[in-house]
Amino acid sequence: MVGFTVYDTALYPTVFAISMNKEFLPHVKVVLGGPSMSLDYCQTHLLKEFKAGLIDVAVLKEGEITLVELVKKWRVDENINEVTGLLMPKQGSIVSTGSRILANLNETPMPDFSDLNLNNYRYKAIPTLMSKGCVAQCIFCSEVTYWERFRFRDTDLILEEIKNHVAEYNINHVMFLDSLINGHHRHLEELVGLILDDGLKISFNGNARVSNRLTKSLIEQMSAAGCSDLVFGLESGSQKVSDLMKKGIKLEWADENFKDCFKNNIGVILNIIIGYPGESEEDFQQTLDLIDRYKKCITHVNVGNGLAIYKGMSLYPIAAKLGVASDEQGEVIFDENENWSMADGSSDINTRRLRISRLRNFLASKNMNYS
Repeated sequence: MVGFTVYDTALYPTVFAISMNKEFLPHVKVVLGGPSMSLDYCQTHLLKEFKAGLIDVAVLKEGEITLVELVKKWRVDENINEVTGLLMPKQGSIVSTGSRILANLNETPMPDFSDLNLNNYRYKAIPTLMSKGCVAQCIFCSEVTYWERFRFRDTDLILEEIKNHVAEYNINHVMFLDSLINGHHRHLEELVGLILDDGLKISFNGNARVSNRLTKSLIEQMSAAGCSDLVFGLESGSQKVSDLMKKGIKLEWADENFKDCFKNNIGVILNIIIGYPGESEEDFQQTLDLIDRYKKCITHVNVGNGLAIYKGMSLYPIAAKLGVASDEQGEVIFDENENWSMADGSSDINTRRLRISRLRNFLASKNMNYS
């Protein structure tokens, strides 16, 4: 069995990889998963691949339990229709076996990395999770609908898992893959305290949200516990655009967070989204100004390829209200390459590409790292 995580922004290379896999390994089962998996998405974008037998099944939402049940059925050649949480081809279409109730994270088994030879990698690092979901309501993001709600694990279980990985695999770095590690600040503070009390010598990084609750004292504790980098989803240096995104933050909070991270040797990595509906030239300039203002704090900027709009994100149903060119039914109008534009002509793919190019040139002129 081979699994592929599908992101809308990487759909075409994923389909290509699936096709190559089936060509050279025709008898190996192909399973899809990830944030883009839904019945509507697969019917719209992957029906041809399902019908052609390139894809055997797709897993809806969380796969920890569903995938285990699926493999058990396949091993004894039993009907997989009884496995909840699957999408599969049937009579020229795609059918669902229903939605699975979200798992209790404290009951999730500890990951087993024993088949992974860490000596083949530059860094001895292993991923883990404190939580699933996000406390924010950013309308450009599908996490709100995908994870349904924010959940977090008991801190003693997280510490136990980290200590197990250190003992078993001799790792020295942990990558927290949470949507944000400060979704519950007291929870984060408790975990950091446990790491310090235990004397565990590791480093760690993760995603974070700009917040007035990410205090100086908490950042100091995080640094002492081994925090090396935080990836902030700032998206824009314009408060107007941030509000349009419904991020629920004040950019003044970034001032304190970034400076406190810098003072405590925690690298600040920024995620930027260019071309959000309503972003003007002035708003774009404010993003450049913010980056310039905190360039000594920022270790890397993730520029990306501009905002992609697709079904499943909270923005899609209100895209027309934001000025995105749409038809009478409110469906976004895309060009042949699935690019969107503003109805008043103020922004299109060329506008976004030009701003992305300008941002990259700006970062290069400041000798800042970016990708």
